[in-house]
Amino acid sequence: VSTQSTGTTLVETHAKMSGMPTEADMRQLQQVQMELANMKQRKNTLQIQRQENELVLKELELATNPDARVFKLVGPLLVKQDLAEAKSNVQKRIDFITNDLKQLEKKSQENEEKVKNLIALQQKFTQAQRAQEQVMQAQRQHAAGQMQAGVQKLVQK
Repeated sequence: VSTQSTGTTLVETHAKMSGMPTEADMRQLQQVQMELANMKQRKNTLQIQRQENELVLKELELATNPDARVFKLVGPLLVKQDLAEAKSNVQKRIDFITNDLKQLEKKSQENEEKVKNLIALQQKFTQAQRAQEQVMQAQRQHAAGQMQAGVQKLVQK
């Protein structure tokens, strides 16, 4: 199959013109489906992190004394931290995670739409293939019937 100057093959060009999916479309479908799976896993991880941080913030809110001792785990060490600073840091992490989740949800919706469109294209292609197979089968049957009629005429003579 020759390659045109645009880098697409003649088969792909014909497929595009006829509205059928190309190999590139199928690769894109697989890639987007993999991205969706990775996004779902990342979303689950972020939701768990947000829940953990919300629990930490609730625990910090229970401390009524502003001089309460709060420690932060830094590597293998526990480091003393100001209560207000600890609350602020945890709230910032929650906000950051929430923003990540919103962006991830938006991208996930975009990818789901791409998958939906590519699957519809694939189904259209499958239906067209089936219709073409039926036409070819009917043509073969018709040709076989004509051949059999021709043979019978020869036998009758």
